[in-house]
Amino acid sequence: MNRFKRSSEKPADEKILVVSLQKCGTHLLFRILSAAGLEGVGVGPQCKLQDFNRLRMGQYLWTHFPPADEVLMALEDSQKPIRLVLNYRDPRDAIVSWFYWLHPENKKVTHLHREYMKKVYAHFNDRELLDIFIKMDKFREVEYCIPEQFRYARALLFHPAVHKARFEDLIGNDGGGCDKTQREAIASLFRFLDVPLGLVDKATNEAFDRNSETFRKGEIGGYKEAMSLEQIQAFNRLYDDLLRQYGYPPD
Repeated sequence: MNRFKRSSEKPADEKILVVSLQKCGTHLLFRILSAAGLEGVGVGPQCKLQDFNRLRMGQYLWTHFPPADEVLMALEDSQKPIRLVLNYRDPRDAIVSWFYWLHPENKKVTHLHREYMKKVYAHFNDRELLDIFIKMDKFREVEYCIPEQFRYARALLFHPAVHKARFEDLIGNDGGGCDKTQREAIASLFRFLDVPLGLVDKATNEAFDRNSETFRKGEIGGYKEAMSLEQIQAFNRLYDDLLRQYGYPPD
């Protein structure tokens, strides 16, 4: 299985793109793919076909954002289509994870965007800050908004050639999920990527990682404790369509 051995010289023989929406278990998915011998290469918004040219054997591109239209069109290439994976979770849990990630009291080391915005968000209490994220209240033109990202990603969600990898299916018992479902989800992902199924056990054992810089709880349904009833109702009302389309009916 030489295609799973990393190489600094030989170009990748296929195009694999993982789109993992922000705060949806990206590190969890990375560990699963790493157990399969695959290495991620990050790319920013608007991933283009030329970005695949820098990949080497055993590497894949990953991004938090839906790719450029030319990449989506390549899904229709019957000769050698792109293998595209979309990773997501309940948008309400993603909002809460984003809230804690950007919270002024979060001491974990991170990038400059977070350090800058922590000083801005320090002017609001927790309830106000969650309200800001729920209502997509922007401070800057490029401010990240979780529901907005879920809307754009529907071009991937609805495409039959895109493999859907849900956080709730991949997390296993340690995160409030189900080990059997986790194993089945990893096996399905590996079949899609043509990874030997003999590596499923290794991926299952190595997936959950409490030592990640981005790890907080890694659990399902945390929004029910972090959000007030009024905030949950507001989110359900504002994004009823998104919740249903992604398979998370309002409470």
